[in-house]
Amino acid sequence: MLFRRLGLHGWKSGIAAAQLEGAALWPGMAVVDRYHPDRRSGAWPPLLLNPRVFGQEVAAHALFGAVLGALVRKR
Repeated sequence: MLFRRLGLHGWKSGIAAAQLEGAALWPGMAVVDRYHPDRRSGAWPPLLLNPRVFGQEVAAHALFGAVLGALVRKR
């Protein structure tokens, strides 16, 4: 919703917006590492400093942003 309200459109803008959102929220992984039951039990590896988890998040946000940007038309 914010993407469209800001007047953004196009797959490049979508990717940029999604990556900014992901970077802004990434420090929240410290909270997940500390409090999530699967992380605390050891079922999940540490997330905040895990390069594989970070890479997956970057790729997923890029795909989501590209699709979002492609679907939003100019006003």
